[in-house]
Amino acid sequence: MSAPSELEAELFQLIADTQTTNYLVVAALTLAAFELLANFKDELELVWKGPLRISDAIYVN
Repeated sequence: MSAPSELEAELFQLIADTQTTNYLVVAALTLAAFELLANFKDELELVWKGPLRISDAIYVN
């Protein structure tokens, strides 16, 4: 069985990895929100104000 110090080191590494993952998730969500807000005006004009076409339906999905 592993020594307590080895288990503690693994636990600390797991916590650090989890924190890094959380930071990356927040960064990805921030970029997605920015992209949505940056292109919202164009999307309204090009997709939603004209007649519905197959290409529009594919874009939305």
